[in-house]
Amino acid sequence: MKYFVNIDDHEVEVEIAPRPGGGYVAHLGDRQSVVFVSERSPTDLTLRVGERVLDWVVSRPAPELSVAGSGLRLTGRVESARARALASMHGGGAASDDGTVKSPMPGKIVKVLVGEGQDVEAGQAVIVVEAMKMENELAAPRSGQVKRLHVAEGDTVEGAAALLTIA
Repeated sequence: MKYFVNIDDHEVEVEIAPRPGGGYVAHLGDRQSVVFVSERSPTDLTLRVGERVLDWVVSRPAPELSVAGSGLRLTGRVESARARALASMHGGGAASDDGTVKSPMPGKIVKVLVGEGQDVEAGQAVIVVEAMKMENELAAPRSGQVKRLHVAEGDTVEGAAALLTIA
């Protein structure tokens, strides 16, 4: 799967693919490959870059990613090619004009942070979707009241599926 990683206004295209023997390999543009050696947990990763083996800790999951390791801390934004394509189809976001928050990608609903009838503020976290072992926190696109929840925790959803409606 293809991702776009932005760190300090510099974008790198990253292609991640499974390896035949297990694990994953990430190609960073046309410059370098990173092999995911092991994943001890969703936040602890061991990577091999060339001949170097590095341990990294993810302190903030995508899309606002923050990782630390080898004396470095990197913070940036990660966007999948699928989410980027959906955003361009839906006018730049995961919410439609009618206040419906939609899933930016296929995944599983891991947390519903609001209930029907609850007032929310624009930018407030309302639901968490897990895709490819990464949790994506979706925010309310506008202030209003949650009129309808279309999903529950544990549900599997397709990309662009309606998750909740804010009026």
